[in-house]
Amino acid sequence: MIALVDRLRAEGREASTVEFKSGWDLPRDIGEYLSALANAAVLERHDHAYLVWGVNDKTHGVTGTTFKPFTAKGDGAQPLIMWLTQATSPRPDFEFHEVQHPQGPVVVLDIKAPRTAPLAFAGVRYIRIDSHKTKLSDHPDKELRIWDFLGQKSDWSGEIVPDATVADLDPEALDAARKRFTEYLLKAEPDTSRHEHIRADAQGTTATNG
Repeated sequence: MIALVDRLRAEGREASTVEFKSGWDLPRDIGEYLSALANAAVLERHDHAYLVWGVNDKTHGVTGTTFKPFTAKGDGAQPLIMWLTQATSPRPDFEFHEVQHPQGPVVVLDIKAPRTAPLAFAGVRYIRIDSHKTKLSDHPDKELRIWDFLGQKSDWSGEIVPDATVADLDPEALDAARKRFTEYLLKAEPDTSRHEHIRADAQGTTATNG
């Protein structure tokens, strides 16, 4: 982990998948960065993104941090890690590391790129543009590219299974397919007054043979 920290520090500038922090952030800021960095990782075709505490974002020098992720709290008294997991959709894949760097303590949040849908924190999807965190909805072209990349991961719907029936479908996979189909329909309909009707129709759609 020390080698990872030094490799990230050695980069000439903060990449869209790396954020350095000198001190502790508010829990909601961490959640927004979790979403933004994860979605940037998909866009950049990276497997990981990193949020690093204890490193100056200008000089990349190690300043040390007092942030303790395993005892920190989210909003209220809930442990930070559990709170972040529950407030993010789909469920994120991340891991905190406390690193005893020779120049001072560092904390690394290792975020795995999502594989099913862009991450949303508290119902909002974020993206990292250069060194700035912003809403993904403000960048529709990038959002569509992310969906395209995620769709290339695995297209199980493209295979035909002879004599299959609805009973053969995995309920979780079917639910995921309905959600993605709903997202597709909503993106194609600019009239927001129809969105609730679209959601109801899509969730009520049943699979049929053929």
